[in-house]
Amino acid sequence: MNKSNISIKSHDGKIKTETGQLAVDVYSNEKEIVIIAPIAGVSEEDINLTINEEILVIRGDRQIPILNQNPENKPVTSECFWGPFSRAIVLPEYTEINKIEASFKKNILIITIPKNQQPQSRTIKIQHQE
Repeated sequence: MNKSNISIKSHDGKIKTETGQLAVDVYSNEKEIVIIAPIAGVSEEDINLTINEEILVIRGDRQIPILNQNPENKPVTSECFWGPFSRAIVLPEYTEINKIEASFKKNILIITIPKNQQPQSRTIKIQHQE
């Protein structure tokens, strides 16, 4: 069974395919947000990062390497995630999307998103009107 590519039968009996969700860790400090995603089995050329307004999308596709060697191989146990994957992350308004940087080393994707002015909380006094 391909766990990253979930098949769902609709009411008409046809099979629909969904893309697997990429696991990420998100860290934050005063200056930046850092997103870390382990992505084994994919080269950096096969990872696509896009941003539309405040939504960062990570996409890619993990191909099963053994099927390229012999298509007759049948799985005995299948626990790995293969096939297309994606993850959409809504960024806060106080990020500088034009300064986002990404690196990929040892199968770890690291995305660094600088912060600009973070919104500050305050108490608003309600004025009495007559």
